Amino acid sequence: MDTTRDALKLIANNLDKKVLLMSVAEEATELAQAAIKLSRFYDGTNPTGNDILDLIYDLREEYTDLVIAIQAYNNTTKIDNSIELDIDIYHDKIARWASRLIQSEKEKA
Repeated sequence: MDTTRDALKLIANNLDKKVLLMSVAEEATELAQAAIKLSRFYDGTNPTGNDILDLIYDLREEYTDLVIAIQAYNNTTKIDNSIELDIDIYHDKIARWASRLIQSEKEKA
C-alpha cells in the first residue's frame, strides 16, 4: 500500500456504501460516548475511572475514526453525494449558536 489514499480506495472497493454508512453511524456513536465520558470528568459526576489525558485521547481517536469512515464512504460515491463540510451551513450554525448564547445572557440580565 503506497498511500493512505490507496488504502481508503481499497476499503471502499471491498465494502459497499451501506456497510460504510453503518461504519459512519457506529463511529459517530462512539464519538458521542467519548464526549459524554469527558463531560462526566469535567462536571465530577459519575466518575469514569480515567484521567483527563486518556479521555481526551479517546475523544480524538473516535473523531479520527469517524473522519476515516466518512472518507471511505466518500470514495464509493460521486462528489455531489459525498459527505463534506458545507461551509455555508457551518457559518450559519456557528452564528445561530452564538446568537442563542447572546440571547440567553440578555434574558439572565
